[in-house]
Amino acid sequence: MNESIKAILGVIIAGCVLFGIIAWMPFDVEQGSFMAWSRVLCPLLAVICLVPLIWAQTRKNKAPDFLAHVSSRYFERDGLCFAITPHVEDSECSMHIFYQNRYSKPCFAQILIRSSSSLFNGRADLSDIRLGISCGPGDFGCSSIPWAIPKNLQGREVSLSLYAGVRYPDGRGTMLRYRDGLRVGSVGTDLWREGLQIAGAMTGALVISRPARIKVKLPIGVNEVTDKEILADKKILWSIGDPA
Repeated sequence: MNESIKAILGVIIAGCVLFGIIAWMPFDVEQGSFMAWSRVLCPLLAVICLVPLIWAQTRKNKAPDFLAHVSSRYFERDGLCFAITPHVEDSECSMHIFYQNRYSKPCFAQILIRSSSSLFNGRADLSDIRLGISCGPGDFGCSSIPWAIPKNLQGREVSLSLYAGVRYPDGRGTMLRYRDGLRVGSVGTDLWREGLQIAGAMTGALVISRPARIKVKLPIGVNEVTDKEILADKKILWSIGDPA
C-alpha cells in the first residue's frame, strides 16, 4: 500500500476518533439526529479505514526488507526502492546507493542525485550523481560512485534532490516486498516525458519532475577532486534463493 494512502487513512481515523468523542458529549435536542448518527458512523468509518492499515502492516514479505536495515527512510520510483549514504575511505568520498526491486520481474533503472537549489543560495557546487542499474526479481544491491566534495562545502549540510526512472520490460509480475518508500521525481519514463526529453536533448536540457529531497552533512577532510574514473562499482548482495 502506498505510504500516501496510509497517511490519508491515518488522518481519517484520527478525525473519526476526535469527532466520535465530540458526538458522545451531551448535545442539544435540535442536533440530536445528526449527533446520534455520528455516534454510529464515526466508529464504523474508523474501523473500515483501520482494517486495510492492519492488513498492510502485517502482510508477510516474500523477500526480506534489507533497506530497512540501511536507513529508516528510503525512497522509491515505480517499484525500485533505494537509500543513499555518503561513505569515506582513505580521504576518498563516495556515494553508496543501496537498492531493491519490489517485484518478481527484472527492471532497469536510472537514478539521478543533484544538489537542490534554494531561494537565497542557489545550488551547491556539487557534481551530479547518475546511476544506471539492472535489477533482477527482488534483488538487493549496492553501487558506490566516487564523489568529489569542494573544500568550501565540507562539513556543511546540503539538500539533495532525488530522481529516478524505472522500466519493467516484461511487466512487474507479483509484489515480493510490501513496504514502499518516499516517492521521488521522474527523469522521464512515459511517452509524454520521452517526447520532452528529445526536445530537451536538442537544447542540452534534462527533463525531470518534482523531486524528493534529503538533507546530508558532507564529510570533512576528503579530496576535492577524485583521481578515480567516475564509474559505479555495482554489486548484487542478495537474490531470490539466497539465504537471508
